[in-house]
Amino acid sequence: MKRYTSRIKQFRILLFSIIRKKVFYDDGTYVGKVVDILETGANEVLIIEKEIDRFNKSETIYPLIKENLIKFNKTDEDIVVKRLEWYEDESEDRD
Repeated sequence: MKRYTSRIKQFRILLFSIIRKKVFYDDGTYVGKVVDILETGANEVLIIEKEIDRFNKSETIYPLIKENLIKFNKTDEDIVVKRLEWYEDESEDRD
């Protein structure tokens, strides 16, 4: 039981270290900064906020699962993730 509790503590510390990191897609597109993490039970979900201008921000939710992470290091300032196929980016014209 002690070993399991230790793993949970380490995981919580890891999650806390993700807050305020910059997130980029694998093609280099800036997604935003992690502002919060939702714990859903199945997996954690990153809440990523991008400042559009001084008064407007956009929010993206992103599932935090191992298959989607390309680059993550606790000491780096940024995280690189896969662009999800189902996610529609309003900035791109997909006609």
